[in-house]
Amino acid sequence: MSVVVSAWVWKFAPVKSGELVVLLALADQAHDDGGGAYPSQEYLAEKSRMTERQVRNCLSALEQKGLIRKQGRTAKGIVVWQIVMDPERTPGNMFRAETDSQGGGNPLPTEPSVEPSESHSAGAGALVPVPASRRPMTVDRQRVPDEIRDRAAAVLDYYNEKTGRKLGALTARGRPSEALKRIVMRLLDRPDLQVDDVTRVVDNVLANPPSWCEGAVPEVGDIFGPKAFERALNNTGQKTPKKAEDQARENLKARADAAWQRLMGGGA
Repeated sequence: MSVVVSAWVWKFAPVKSGELVVLLALADQAHDDGGGAYPSQEYLAEKSRMTERQVRNCLSALEQKGLIRKQGRTAKGIVVWQIVMDPERTPGNMFRAETDSQGGGNPLPTEPSVEPSESHSAGAGALVPVPASRRPMTVDRQRVPDEIRDRAAAVLDYYNEKTGRKLGALTARGRPSEALKRIVMRLLDRPDLQVDDVTRVVDNVLANPPSWCEGAVPEVGDIFGPKAFERALNNTGQKTPKKAEDQARENLKARADAAWQRLMGGGA
């Protein structure tokens, strides 16, 4: 979600009604430069309270007006949109325009130097940044519980260990990597699963790779697709006993700390 792009849409976009709502929904998914927004039409229809046909009409109108343009498509064929912001009315200029029209004054900064959500006080008013691995995480518009986040990190670290890969948990922008997202989504579906339950699934798929892998090492997506994961989970036929779950939770912090330390050296 980009607050700056949403602010630009509210303040400057010369549209109204359905087109405005769809543009705001796109802004909700865009990066701060207005690009990288690839919500499905189903998602846009749900957000805008419109039909998918109405959404398509709005997208077409916005594109014709030059407010959005296609950047490409995802591997699944979903259009990646760029919101085209007037360079004279970029988020960095909005505050300057307001203060100039009011006769001067210091412009407001476009963003704080340290966001409160990413820091905490540590004596004498000093601000200590919270490590990226410990910041609140959101995946597909869902707030990820810290325990789920840490379980996913431990599982991704295990996958790297078993395959020799060096997949990272966070992108350069501090957002969850695609690999971590896949694992998080399965754990959100099945929050009862402990780390060992999921690593057994990893072992099962690595030992019995799907036919489409054609002898190659299964990717994270091959293991953690919804159907593939459930199938492999059923094949393991095991689950951490209820009485052992408390011990698993106690061990998670140390396991996750070690995993995050290794994963933060990986790529996106």
